[in-house]
Amino acid sequence: MEPGSIGAGLLMSADLIGATFGMFGLTRWVRPASRLRLLTPLAILAGVPLLFAVVHPMLWLAIVLFAVSGALSSYTMFAHAAFVRAVPDSQRGQATGLEGSGLQAAQGLGILVAGAPAGA
Repeated sequence: MEPGSIGAGLLMSADLIGATFGMFGLTRWVRPASRLRLLTPLAILAGVPLLFAVVHPMLWLAIVLFAVSGALSSYTMFAHAAFVRAVPDSQRGQATGLEGSGLQAAQGLGILVAGAPAGA
């Protein structure tokens, strides 16, 4: 079944909705001292739900998978905060600009690399 425009919108927003709930949960129920230790496990686990998208699940299940992945990927908020705290005040603007540019470049490269086999 084709998702249509409403289904596509739900798929696109599921990740962000999941990340919002994930950030709320992590900031509410995880102690600040424990947050940095969770970076690596959450980074690994964030991709696991997306592996199940390969089997072309029903729309509702795909939305749930994307939301769970988004919730798990909320670790990036703590990674960014740790990065900003580690950079000296005088270089913070430049460092966050480079971080943002590098992230966009890496994401674009990832889409290019992953899209090449899909287009073949």
